[in-house]
Amino acid sequence: MSLTGNFFFVARNQPNYAWWRPLGEILAVAVLAVLFTGVLDLSLGAAGVDTSSGAADKYFGYGSVIVEILAVLVAVWLIGRRPVSSVFTGQPATKPWVPFAAFAVAVVVIFAMMSLVGVYGYGASWGQVVGNMGADFPIELVALLLAALAEEVAFRGVLLQAFTSWTRNPVIGALLAAVPFVLVHPQAYGSPVGIAHYFADALLFALLVWAFNGIWVAVAVHLAWNTFGTVQDLGLPTSAPATAAGFVAMAAATAVVIALFRRNAFAQPAA
Repeated sequence: MSLTGNFFFVARNQPNYAWWRPLGEILAVAVLAVLFTGVLDLSLGAAGVDTSSGAADKYFGYGSVIVEILAVLVAVWLIGRRPVSSVFTGQPATKPWVPFAAFAVAVVVIFAMMSLVGVYGYGASWGQVVGNMGADFPIELVALLLAALAEEVAFRGVLLQAFTSWTRNPVIGALLAAVPFVLVHPQAYGSPVGIAHYFADALLFALLVWAFNGIWVAVAVHLAWNTFGTVQDLGLPTSAPATAAGFVAMAAATAVVIALFRRNAFAQPAA
């Protein structure tokens, strides 16, 4: 078995595969996510929590991310009739330390490149590199991790596997799965450059999934980018040059992570 890319075909390679199961998973994820989010909203409302503003709104957002992960796992188990672990990794899996190391490296690369852009390109100060980091940063980091995990299990663990199972082509599967990734990010709608950035990011995450045979390293790099976007206060404009710089930073982080960890990433299969 190849060490690269069999994660893309996990859904199709299940003993009970049928063409409609991946479609059923996608529909079930959408329905369950809405249902679970509604239950969460009603529960908080019954407890007297106003989820429409302030800190309650932020933490309701965190909760909606968690239920999205739950929706994926339930849909895969009920409809796909496959192990829930199959949305996280193929076999062989990456060594446990690799995603942590990948996160650290990606953080350094992204922060270094984008900080230089902000300071020397847009006149920001070095203090603004982490200008939005507050006392609640550890909680924010956990929330960002859950958000990255939710997007990866949904878009790479379900949609990417579904499109690849139907087309039998991982490249086409990655291209098709990038479209809904863009659609769920309305902040990209403002310009063609923003749309291109999110589309390219989806392809970079798919490349990491391919290289490391699972979503965990993609989650790590995704988390690194989300962390930068949350804590920096560089005042980067929504412009073509700044957007292009963001893509270059993401591409560089992806390339460095693959170059450093790909060769020794996998645990040896049991004899």
